[in-house]
Amino acid sequence: MKKEFKLMINIIKAAPQLKTRIINTLLFLIGGTLLEIGASIHISYGVIGAVYLSITTTDIFKAIMSVSCSGLGQTSSSSKKLQVKFAFYIQLFMNIIFFFVISLHRVYIANKPALDMSIKEDISLHCFNIILFCVICFFLFIYETISPKFVRLSVFCMLLPFITIMILITLTIKHSHSIFDISNLTFPIAIVTGLLLIISGSLLSIILASLLYKFPISERFMIVNNLPKRKA
Repeated sequence: MKKEFKLMINIIKAAPQLKTRIINTLLFLIGGTLLEIGASIHISYGVIGAVYLSITTTDIFKAIMSVSCSGLGQTSSSSKKLQVKFAFYIQLFMNIIFFFVISLHRVYIANKPALDMSIKEDISLHCFNIILFCVICFFLFIYETISPKFVRLSVFCMLLPFITIMILITLTIKHSHSIFDISNLTFPIAIVTGLLLIISGSLLSIILASLLYKFPISERFMIVNNLPKRKA
């Protein structure tokens, strides 16, 4: 197990554009963290921060998939585990860390509600943002599973959730009082719901990845991500 883990790490180190992807990951991580801290100043910062943190792991996933595109992963007996499980385990681990950081931070700042909001409104607002982060993570798990093999289908599958999320974000920022004044969301409900969304999204992605493993990486995916074509 330990040797296999080290082997997969070594394979990932040889992934194309790895440095660029690490830089992108760090930028999203730093930006998302700063914006999440700014949630105590204005709700819009926290919403954007949640989005940034939720997509922090996407470049890590692309780096792992790019190994398959270049043919490096195919030389290993662990190639299926690399594509099907390893990427999602990393994403699950990081997203759960982000989830608990966001949740703890929101519990903390909810004790200091804004002057123009009641405690109930403030708590409901933060609970909504916790669930929003998890919903984005859930759909990103599915999107990233399908997109390397079927780019157009993945875009179509992501379109409706994306529009829904954007509407919810807009309503959160511009009309928070009208929405959250009647909400019964509490932190226990938000945390349990959010955790279930992240775990179920990861498990569903692993199942889908197993079913789609034998399908080739699409050329469109390689072109969009500037990845080298595999040798025949």
